Amino acid sequence: MIEVLTPKKTDLGWVIDLPPEMAATMKISPDSIVVLYPKEGSLETEILPLPSAELQADFEGCLISIKTRLRN
Repeated sequence: MIEVLTPKKTDLGWVIDLPPEMAATMKISPDSIVVLYPKEGSLETEILPLPSAELQADFEGCLISIKTRLRN
């Protein structure tokens, strides 16, 4: 059976999770994501690895800090 990938819309384009089999074929991290940038008459793509645990923790800390400042 064919698996259909549904892109998620973001501010910059659309994002899909790269299927593990495709990642293995490309010899990249199986947790990578693909960002799709539609242009007139074409589609550009960018493959990004998931952020590291450290980067994710830093981001969440910044987000908490910003939310705290906005409440005060």
